[in-house]
Amino acid sequence: MKKLILSILTSLILAATAFALPGFTSYLPDNSGDYVFYRDNTFTRESYVGILFYDESTIQIRYYAPQDKVSLLPEKDISILITINPDAPYWEMTGERILSTIMPDTEDMDIVNYLHDLLYEFSAHRIKAGDITEANVSIFQDYEQFGGSVTMIYDCRIPLFNIFYIEGQKGKKLMECITIGQLKSSFDKSFEDFKGFPNNDSGSQNSKNSKAKKTKAKSVKYSFENQKITLDSDWNQAMENLWLLGNDSVITLSTIPAFDKEDENRNECYIMRRILGSIQGAYTNFTTLSISKGGNIKITFNNFHSDNGKTVCTTMILSKKKDTSDFDIFTISTYEKPWSENPSYFQKIIKSYSN
Repeated sequence: MKKLILSILTSLILAATAFALPGFTSYLPDNSGDYVFYRDNTFTRESYVGILFYDESTIQIRYYAPQDKVSLLPEKDISILITINPDAPYWEMTGERILSTIMPDTEDMDIVNYLHDLLYEFSAHRIKAGDITEANVSIFQDYEQFGGSVTMIYDCRIPLFNIFYIEGQKGKKLMECITIGQLKSSFDKSFEDFKGFPNNDSGSQNSKNSKAKKTKAKSVKYSFENQKITLDSDWNQAMENLWLLGNDSVITLSTIPAFDKEDENRNECYIMRRILGSIQGAYTNFTTLSISKGGNIKITFNNFHSDNGKTVCTTMILSKKKDTSDFDIFTISTYEKPWSENPSYFQKIIKSYSN
């Protein structure tokens, strides 16, 4: 439960120090420690490529493939630290250090070369794309490394090159963003520890006596500033704006300060980037992500906690505060087993929220 609470509270921390990659200016600033991971479907085995932003002249790129017992393939993990010229109008690599053990005359060298080419191509295509100020911007581009004409889907909320996914001529996703995040300190090993998501992202919770099953508990109305929520007496108010349902679920009501008070779209996109970011050991699974907009913004997704192998189902509601650029935010995070056992119970709580 402590990890569940930490996941929510840490996600509300917004970064400040910003840098830029050469050749283009991002609509949203990239910060030291920002990273993105892609599922790379161009490999015949399950493969991931991650890119970590240190500063405007230093990045790390990592290839990871889990052990494949069927094909008798060992786990593979290759990382390269790369320096670039931040003043160049294009991708100009000035140095590199391979952080992993590389076996000569093996496919390891092919992967290293592939990662070099990938960074060059990502940069060239992003520069060519121009301004990306929205989500799901579709641009047809020629990409020789991926066999010719592809559809590049850009999203300003994705850090670094803003690439959401790359689709081939037959509609297959060649590469797709599966998580983003930001390292919080030099002790945060989230980037190097990421090993993908379980094929069955259902978790293995064995929650006993789930309080979510109780339906006769007395309704209780709570409020925090202008936000209101209706729970029941099974919930325990642990803080002024935080409630617990045993070890199953946690709810918070909070406010996120504006990032940009002049540009409403930029403000919204940047805040969404930050709340969707993974934190140490808890990875947001973008394949489960759903965003809907009405009067408010409703976001649902799963987090995978790598330390215990559990999946957490999260729903957030962002509501613009009156006369400001700040957002009220309602968050409910629940382990998947109690959530799946009684989804209507939790949906009723979500529907009761108002501000």
